Amino acid sequence: LEVNPKLPARLARLEELACTVIAAGHPVILDATFIQRGLRERFRALAVRLGVPFVVLHCDAPSEELRRRVAVRHAAGSDASEADIAVLESQLAVCEPPDPALESGTLRVAGDDSVSLALLVDALRAVVFPAA
Repeated sequence: LEVNPKLPARLARLEELACTVIAAGHPVILDATFIQRGLRERFRALAVRLGVPFVVLHCDAPSEELRRRVAVRHAAGSDASEADIAVLESQLAVCEPPDPALESGTLRVAGDDSVSLALLVDALRAVVFPAA
């Protein structure tokens, strides 16, 4: 089940762009929801195939907080995202949160935690550059 019918084409385009940028010798950050395990695995497999590190930065917050944030942004009318409450609800219905124990390279940042930027950078560095 996919939330957005345009998702397969968008993912194929993301994959194409990631391959092009990595082939040019640059790092890639894919900014997408990746709420389903299969989608994350698709890009994890791509990273393995290309021989590059792969990290999932899982930003997490309680559902009530997500609803509040979306409502505030939607009411302001200045949010670049297409997401409204209906989109959020459909995402929550199919969400398969990553399990760091099963999905290596997963870093969780909770919206209700006071995680310092320095700790996050250190965690990313350890995953991306394990020998450094």
